[in-house]
Amino acid sequence: MATTTSPSVKFSIRAAALIYYAVSNSDNATAMDALHWYLAALESYRMSIDDSGHKRSWDTKALGNSPNTSPASPSIDESGHCNMIYVPMMFAYFEQMQGATPDAGLKHLNIACDILQAIGPHACSFGIQHKMFRSVRSLEAFQAILRNKSAKFATADWCQVPFAREPKAPWDRIVDVAFVFLRQVHLSKVDEPASNIRDGIRAIQDLPRKQKLEMEVAVNRVMMELVAWWKEYVGEDITIPPVARPLSFEDTSTSAESLALAVSQGPFIYGDTHAAGAIALFNALTIITQHILLLIAWSKPPQTNLGGLSSTVVAFQTSISTQASSILHAARYIRETNSYCGDASRVMFAVKIVALLALEDDQRDQAQVIANDRPRLPLLAETQVEVATR
Repeated sequence: MATTTSPSVKFSIRAAALIYYAVSNSDNATAMDALHWYLAALESYRMSIDDSGHKRSWDTKALGNSPNTSPASPSIDESGHCNMIYVPMMFAYFEQMQGATPDAGLKHLNIACDILQAIGPHACSFGIQHKMFRSVRSLEAFQAILRNKSAKFATADWCQVPFAREPKAPWDRIVDVAFVFLRQVHLSKVDEPASNIRDGIRAIQDLPRKQKLEMEVAVNRVMMELVAWWKEYVGEDITIPPVARPLSFEDTSTSAESLALAVSQGPFIYGDTHAAGAIALFNALTIITQHILLLIAWSKPPQTNLGGLSSTVVAFQTSISTQASSILHAARYIRETNSYCGDASRVMFAVKIVALLALEDDQRDQAQVIANDRPRLPLLAETQVEVATR
């Protein structure tokens, strides 16, 4: 990117670098400079879109590529692709750092997703666009879950083809589990404008019995994926006795231990911020799946046998509390280690899950405080920046 001739790329990179320095050093003068470069980048990007004949410059034909293009003979203009993806990514980063317009960064992220989707999964299997794709896909998974939306990269092709040349890291595999959830667990109110993950989960209570059973089976598949990831990444075994048949409303005698993913980790000792981010994402996905199973358990008939349903409910409640505590611990660790690293934004997804789905008032309150405690400069807090890309 250092050799690019695209003004919007140069301006957006400079704006992102300056806003990072300004926020991390509480420097309003540099923030003003960053804002000027950001506005220049927006104007340059708008002009490049207008010059393309009032159509999106990432149109598949214009790119000379198809989502089904073979990786053996890609017709890829790598420099052009990188320029188109890089600019909205830098815009999203700027909006995230300055914090005055929360939804503006999401609009830029959606543009980056559209561009990647247009060039196809094969083009995202190598070069800089592969690295960009890995960043964008995790952010898209987070936003799709939080906002109860459909995800562009949840398909099997998008989870496999871009990694044909480079093996997945543990972070990529836990993001895969997030996409498994989006692909297999069909919550209500998906893609409704004002919906979020909490709305989708609460609507489960109103579903008919058959749909609850189907959802229970799908969620337990996701839990098995989480167990497998934990064993691989942490090297700690999670004992879950095998269940003879799919969990159902007739199968209320299943022991709580076979349902609860209770990871007795206490204050986890993280090697670095990346590990904290990965484990926090695991915790967040566990809270989501167990919250769903808890609601389904509450809708089952009461059991008179010893233990039974009540022990299952208590096990879920205890585990959700454990996972939420782990996320709050990870967020504090990252804040003390490096408040402005990329892993901080990843952990913020998990913090928002705690704010929405934790069962304890105190945990939800703590998560809300962390989510709201964003560094904001007086200059930018009063500035509303128009998003160029619609």
